[in-house]
Amino acid sequence: MKKYFFTVSVVVLAVMAVFAITEEAKSTNYSTYEVNPQINIPPYQGEQVQVAHVFERIVLRYQLFLEDALQGQKTDLSQVLKRLDEIEKKLDVLAEKKQNCPCDCGLSATKPTGQEEIK
Repeated sequence: MKKYFFTVSVVVLAVMAVFAITEEAKSTNYSTYEVNPQINIPPYQGEQVQVAHVFERIVLRYQLFLEDALQGQKTDLSQVLKRLDEIEKKLDVLAEKKQNCPCDCGLSATKPTGQEEIK
């Protein structure tokens, strides 16, 4: 009888321990968080609409490419114009010196013989 009493008491204590642990777990105040997922799924578009959007993006990229290329040419042209202005100033100085020169020094305004006029 003592043998069964000991076994029964161990089983009762085990059941009470399990019951106490589960009650404690239930009574623990867990924080609850509300999650609102925001997933944006675009509406269904047919193949023609998708092709039109791709074409628009390609055209936009081409426009940006052309703008960059033209901007580079504009920079190049401004440097060429600056250089031409410098050359024109030097030619003006040389023309003024020729006007002030007392001798002709073979720099007459007549064209040499045997050469055609440049048009």
